[in-house]
Amino acid sequence: MSMTYPNDEPIKKPASIIALFDNRGTTVDRYTIVFNWKQGPKYYDMLALGDDVTTPAGFSQWTSGVYLKENSHLGKEITWEDLSLTHQKHIIMRLKEGDE
Repeated sequence: MSMTYPNDEPIKKPASIIALFDNRGTTVDRYTIVFNWKQGPKYYDMLALGDDVTTPAGFSQWTSGVYLKENSHLGKEITWEDLSLTHQKHIIMRLKEGDE
């Protein structure tokens, strides 16, 4: 399934994303997006997202944590294309916040 913007261009995964996880809703922060910005030897910046990122009651929070390839506590590793179009757009919007 290819996600597209209204002009039918696919939404490219930002190059700064190195891994995406889905814990299938076992916690409010269902999705964990790991970025290549290191905060220490194994610590990386991450964006935690809930199912709902479009309302004030939704969940979207920057954090940092240990990232190892075998991070099973974060859930199952998924691809960019596994995320909904809403989540993809939200991630891009959050990345642009620092540019303002």
